[in-house]
Amino acid sequence: MAEGQKSSELEEEEREEIELILFQVTECYVYLIPPRKTAASYRADEWNVNKWTWEGTLKVISKGVVCIIRLEDKTNGELYAQAFLKEGEPHPVEPVIDSSRYFVLRIEENIGNLVNFFFF
Repeated sequence: MAEGQKSSELEEEEREEIELILFQVTECYVYLIPPRKTAASYRADEWNVNKWTWEGTLKVISKGVVCIIRLEDKTNGELYAQAFLKEGEPHPVEPVIDSSRYFVLRIEENIGNLVNFFFF
């Protein structure tokens, strides 16, 4: 392999690894939400908004062609959960029908051959 070709491949790998923070919220809350009662969207007035299960930071990150929504601990940056925006797949963010401040985030967890989905 030619030296110029090796250098070009290394530069391409480095470009793919760069993470760009597109949006950040320093105060984000996660709620345990009840399942939907109908096919209609979620409603924030069905949650106890004064009783959250987690508090941290939300970041929307671009990494190569991938967009990631990360929930991180606000003191140490530890990952709590993340959702991926993938072309051709359902959007992981669903607005609630009764508020512009709240939304439901679809989290996908892959364990072996099993895929679990969480909504919060």
